[in-house]
Amino acid sequence: MNQAKHKNLASSEMRDSIEKIIKVMSIIIVPVGLLLFRAQYKAMPNDFNTALVKTVGGVIGMIPEGLVLLTSLSFVLGVGRLAKKKALVQQMESIEALSRVDVLCLDKTGTITTGELKVKHIVPISDQYTREMICDIMGSFAFLVDDINPTQKALMNYFTKNDKYHKKSEVPFSSERKYRAITFDDDRSFVLGAPEFLTDNKEILDQVSGYSEFGLRVLLLGEADYLEEGHYHSLTPVCLIAISDIIKEDAHDTFDYFKSQGVSIKVLSGDNPLTVSRVCTLAGLDNANNYMDASTLPDTVEEMKQVLGETCVFGRVKPEQKQLIIKAFQENGHVVGMVGDGVNDVLAIKDADCGIAMANGADAAKQAAHIVLLDSNFSSMKEIVNEGRVIIANIEKVSSLYLTKTIYSTILSLIFGFFCLTYPFTPFQLSLVSGMAIGLPSFIITLEHDTTMNSKGFLTHVIHTALPCALSVVVLVLFNFLLKWMFFLNAKYFSTYSFLVTIFISFIVLFKVSKPLNFLRKFNIGLNVLLTIGCLYAIPTYFYMYPITDLRVIIVVAFECVVAYYLVALITKALDNITEYRRWKREKHG
Repeated sequence: MNQAKHKNLASSEMRDSIEKIIKVMSIIIVPVGLLLFRAQYKAMPNDFNTALVKTVGGVIGMIPEGLVLLTSLSFVLGVGRLAKKKALVQQMESIEALSRVDVLCLDKTGTITTGELKVKHIVPISDQYTREMICDIMGSFAFLVDDINPTQKALMNYFTKNDKYHKKSEVPFSSERKYRAITFDDDRSFVLGAPEFLTDNKEILDQVSGYSEFGLRVLLLGEADYLEEGHYHSLTPVCLIAISDIIKEDAHDTFDYFKSQGVSIKVLSGDNPLTVSRVCTLAGLDNANNYMDASTLPDTVEEMKQVLGETCVFGRVKPEQKQLIIKAFQENGHVVGMVGDGVNDVLAIKDADCGIAMANGADAAKQAAHIVLLDSNFSSMKEIVNEGRVIIANIEKVSSLYLTKTIYSTILSLIFGFFCLTYPFTPFQLSLVSGMAIGLPSFIITLEHDTTMNSKGFLTHVIHTALPCALSVVVLVLFNFLLKWMFFLNAKYFSTYSFLVTIFISFIVLFKVSKPLNFLRKFNIGLNVLLTIGCLYAIPTYFYMYPITDLRVIIVVAFECVVAYYLVALITKALDNITEYRRWKREKHG
């Protein structure tokens, strides 16, 4: 169990991507800034202050200044909302992992069922033991064991405690052996465990299968000649004990939800696979009749990957096998969640992309988990997954807004720096873009409740949204420079045209990430457009531009806005085609 002591950090593609962006920008911002300053000073040799201001404008645009703050804020708000839904988040990154889970593994007891086990039938096998004798034996056996689990509690609740026998030695229960044993003070030894591991008697195993068909867990009690070093010798079957577990009422709805979200459910249980399959079928799990006995599974991840297939239910699973199954699914490209409550789930919980434990479960499981369900209710997973998807969807939208500005500012700084051209933007202009087209809209976006998940990775999705708009800004700014050069426009007109079309494209980004529109999203767009127009109309000189009522400005900017709209659509379509071609090429070459 040494592996269980080391808790893995939840995987986070979003965290890694944002860190990568910040790292890249931190490396290039200084040399690009120096290049831009050299170009501005060379273009305006007698105006050091203006050259510095233009350089600052370029550098400010390259910094995604609010991205980390709003990302952290979204996670913090999400943790608070999840706490209200009775979920304790122990690592914030686990919210993202949970939202992206496409394979959810879980134990049967305590998740699909209530975990309140009850003894239903005692079936004597040997003529040497009457029902009364069996009750006497179990009345001592059940109360003499050192470790108490749900099965043991069910036995203690059913059999009346007695002092007829006392413990001389004990072999504790093991997931490897699947049985426990006690030697009484009269030197008789009794073994209690899974029938398949204790006998090969066909008649007995047929009886076990009959009870398993009704979803009952079956134990075999047998008398051994003697115990030696944890092993029994020459077992004589005494009786079968059939135990029932109650299926949770909301299990069916929970399974339906995950099916609708494209999440595959895999049940990993230590019980008889037929019993688990039947319980899962009654609980409404699709494909539950596709089950496998884990005792036949291979011992390596590579071999495990080949045999998992479409199997839905795994029975007689050992803790180490749960861990291997989790790793096999991960290596097959899945994001895997693991829900459990027992010590035997710890290894799997620890290695899952998102490990979830029940509050009423073992302390070791809770410590290894990334998220703890405080109400121990599996059905609350629906709301928790939804909340996680809200957080991730909002952060992706916000990231698209910030990275659009970062991309076009970096490209323009390189172009204008390399060719020693006057940079079009001032710090005040980019501050208005940051405030009205990015900052304030981003804050409102974090308040939304959108559970839509994209099928691409975080960075791929964000760049797919941001890049067409950023490239459109670059193309139209260069077009405005061409107008300036051809028609001898002054620098203020060049700056005005470039600034206004950049704001327009920034609102295109906001519109794209806001679809489909609802009242809050329309309000968000409308409010920021009106505030922007108000600022441009009231104080145009503050932003180093001609009034927006200037006829020349109206004509040129209106034309460029129409061009921008179709240019964004054209570049987006081209990116889609490239993506489809690359996907087709990968599929063609396997």
